[in-house]
Amino acid sequence: MQAKDIMTEKAVCCTPEAKLQKAAELMAESNCGEIPVVENQKSMKPVGVLTDRDIVCRAVAKGKDPSQAPVRECMSKPAITVKPETDAAECCRLMAEWQIRRIPVVDDKGACCGIVALADVARCLAEHEAAICLREISLPVPERSIEERAYQLFLERGQQPGHELEHWVLAEQEFLGRSRGRQQQFAG
Repeated sequence: MQAKDIMTEKAVCCTPEAKLQKAAELMAESNCGEIPVVENQKSMKPVGVLTDRDIVCRAVAKGKDPSQAPVRECMSKPAITVKPETDAAECCRLMAEWQIRRIPVVDDKGACCGIVALADVARCLAEHEAAICLREISLPVPERSIEERAYQLFLERGQQPGHELEHWVLAEQEFLGRSRGRQQQFAG
């Protein structure tokens, strides 16, 4: 399955000059939590994304007036994007790597042509694939490498009873805990 098979087509976009209030209205009308920010309406090339969290944490919480503040002051950048032909598993990997819940899809010209959200992954992929994607996105960064290695082991050895991988992950975590303890002893 590819990004084009699961993406929401014709994602609502805004420009960096748009006001935050207008962007929030677009999110509300489209029932979405993120919109790609494109350099202009002609090129439609993503230069960032704006999430509902960006608006709350970077504008409202800091006392900025959403009716006056431009999107460029609060957007997340750069925009991490995929092509329509990108495998859905690769979309999940990128979302996990960057800890993002949505990823814009761009055509051969770099123009935004859709967006893949975690909800699309949950709706379209097998339950265990969607669960792994959600878990990887939600993991704290230091633990992610352990989980990635466990998943790689799972892929290399084929499906095995989960407890074997759990033991491997616990052993890795314990080893890293001991290694961190030793590093702290030497640092002190």
